[in-house]
Amino acid sequence: MIDKKRIRGLSELLLEAHYAGTAIQLDPALFLEDANEAYWVQEVVLRGLDSRRPISWKVSPPREGVSFGSPTPFKTLQVSPAVFPGANRLLGVEAEVAFRFGRAPQHDGERAEIEDAIDEAFVLIELCESRFMNWDEVPVLTRVADFQSHGGFALGSGTRDWRGIDFSRQAVELLVNGKQVAANQGSHPSGDPLALAVWAVAHCHGRGMPIAAGDIVTAGTWTGMTKIDWGDEVIARFPGIGESTLAMPRVEMPADVA
Repeated sequence: MIDKKRIRGLSELLLEAHYAGTAIQLDPALFLEDANEAYWVQEVVLRGLDSRRPISWKVSPPREGVSFGSPTPFKTLQVSPAVFPGANRLLGVEAEVAFRFGRAPQHDGERAEIEDAIDEAFVLIELCESRFMNWDEVPVLTRVADFQSHGGFALGSGTRDWRGIDFSRQAVELLVNGKQVAANQGSHPSGDPLALAVWAVAHCHGRGMPIAAGDIVTAGTWTGMTKIDWGDEVIARFPGIGESTLAMPRVEMPADVA
């Protein structure tokens, strides 16, 4: 059963964390028990942050046969080379392939029809952060409510010739401060990231936020989540597709004035 009081309480805390730039110690009484609760919280917080409709979505690879979707706030999008100066609780980065729709897809169309609406595949780095200080203790649905621990997107280069890509064999390389920290091939958890972009079309339509021309769907990490620190620079490369760069500058605090 959906608990509106719990939804309201969690939404208010998340909005406060976003605006204050701090993480919260979440009371287990606010842990969510239903995916619809998580989606309600996403939408309440989204409206509280920005009146514009979301143009980017993240979709999780199936976990026990279930995927989750999340709109991401407009203000968290940057074009590579991206610079993100702050985070609530910095978790790490993920190297991803995203899909941009050139026109609005049919929400009830066959997979081939939906794929025809995709204009471009491109490289994206997601900055992962949490509004929860006790992130490790927070259950999955409550993390989903927090935009699936989204902090920012660095939108990199891509290709419109994506139909020639064999995603089951696609290579990826992740570098932190010039050092290779991951190099994989065919490492997307589902093996078929396009299927998640197709899934997102019906999901977004069902939530009253249909995919429009120019919208972006990203389908999860190919390299796992890589921990980074302030001052680090990250590069994700997908040969044949493109690359993206993200930097986390170290913020120097001013010396105390006597």
